[in-house]
Amino acid sequence: MSYKLKLLFVNVFFLGCLTSFCSCEKSQNQVPEPKIKAGIAKIRGKFDDPLSKGKQLMLSYRNPITAKLGNIKTKIESDGSFYFEALIECDPCMGTFISSSHARGLPIMLTSDKEMFFELKSDSRGNLICVDNVEIFDEGFKIAYDKFINYMYDYKPLCEMTPEEYAEYEMKMLKIRSDNALKGITISDDKRDFLLNEWKLQYLCSYLFGYKKRLEGFCKLNKIKDENWSAQEPNLSYYKFLKEFDLNNPQYFHNLFFASTIQSLLSVETFNIPPISDTPVKEWLTIVKSSLSDLIGFESGQFYDILVAHAYSKQFIDLSNSAFIADVIKPLSDKQITNIKEYFGDGEIAKILLRKNKEILKIYEEGKSK
Repeated sequence: MSYKLKLLFVNVFFLGCLTSFCSCEKSQNQVPEPKIKAGIAKIRGKFDDPLSKGKQLMLSYRNPITAKLGNIKTKIESDGSFYFEALIECDPCMGTFISSSHARGLPIMLTSDKEMFFELKSDSRGNLICVDNVEIFDEGFKIAYDKFINYMYDYKPLCEMTPEEYAEYEMKMLKIRSDNALKGITISDDKRDFLLNEWKLQYLCSYLFGYKKRLEGFCKLNKIKDENWSAQEPNLSYYKFLKEFDLNNPQYFHNLFFASTIQSLLSVETFNIPPISDTPVKEWLTIVKSSLSDLIGFESGQFYDILVAHAYSKQFIDLSNSAFIADVIKPLSDKQITNIKEYFGDGEIAKILLRKNKEILKIYEEGKSK
């Protein structure tokens, strides 16, 4: 699948998921600020649809600390009931019910404060909906997102631009597309900010961090360079745009591209960020800040804690279908566990990482026994 098709799929899936976001509580009609929390969301429900009985229902949800999407499945019982327990990493946490019988997923807000109940059914068009739902993302939101996706513009060839010109061009196009999408749309400030955050992270992860791959793809597709040619990674000055992204913003935890953005940042060759390995966290952060702090515009804040968490999460490669699982995942070492506890104490990030490590240890041991 080509890069453009992959990006289009992500956009269409994301828009489809957001078209009927509900909380099933009429008092919750805004986008709440998430807090890092190692919680367990318990979800009961009933599916009022005879055709769904005996089938599977999937719950997909964001993991802003350990990076991967959470995907768990359950069986819809003969009476239409279902139950999930989801290990969430922020509260509230954005999730989506996905049914094979329905074209669109149904986004929800998950919380660990209390057991949640959702009564699901199909509407006249066959869409999955929640009884007594509250549409947080209303018609204005849907129109704006659709306008952003479908905005057409003449793309300037990458080979005609320096890396700095490319970054300036993409930042300009981000603003043009965002302004066009929101023009004439009635939308509340929190929903507007959610959209702007989603678009900013999409551009940062897919366009700006992706300069080298995009240039290589463009040149090879247009036969400007041969198959063995590779583009050079931009120097540090290219990344001066990072100050405009407010990477300490906790609202990013809700956004689809957040985890991918952090993982991409850790992998930028020019930043020369080493694996965290057994290095004490403060020592590792000193190295990281020497490359990043001037570029992102700050030396402290939650962003750096998230970066540490993702540095550990990079070794949690979950390829459970591989026969070589014991070779491709790496549980935390005793030294890493000590370092995590020394830096985070008994805080929520430490709880999340250590909880995830137990899952990885189980997969690791099962892989070794094969």
